[in-house]
Amino acid sequence: MDAPDLTNYIIDRLSDAVTPNDIVMEICTKAGRSWPEAEALVKQVQAEHEQDVTKRQFPLLTLVAFSIFVGGVGLLAYSIYMLFLTTSTYASTALNPWDLPDILNFIFNYAVFTLSLILVAIAMILGSLWGMRQVWAAILDR
Repeated sequence: MDAPDLTNYIIDRLSDAVTPNDIVMEICTKAGRSWPEAEALVKQVQAEHEQDVTKRQFPLLTLVAFSIFVGGVGLLAYSIYMLFLTTSTYASTALNPWDLPDILNFIFNYAVFTLSLILVAIAMILGSLWGMRQVWAAILDR
């Protein structure tokens, strides 16, 4: 294999999410290069063509990030709806001092669970947006 073919091969393998050590092993066996030489070549190609690799992974990364984003939005909507529904149920009933244990039980059990679901949903949304930052930068050639 000559240098351009080897570079394209490395880019293709990196786009397929193959680990760099596996690519080094393949280069050693196919191209007959030593391990340090092949490792240096893979690191060089990985650094120089990072945006090319990211562009080739765009469809899969976009699908994963969009799925996580939609799941986060759905979980957030469901959690807010359930929190509103249960708090409005308690607010619409006449309160008396004997209901205090029930209200405290609700707050410490159900509301904490729902609020933690809201936090997870926000983390899913922000995480998907943060993960796509690198992909959009590669696509827009920043």
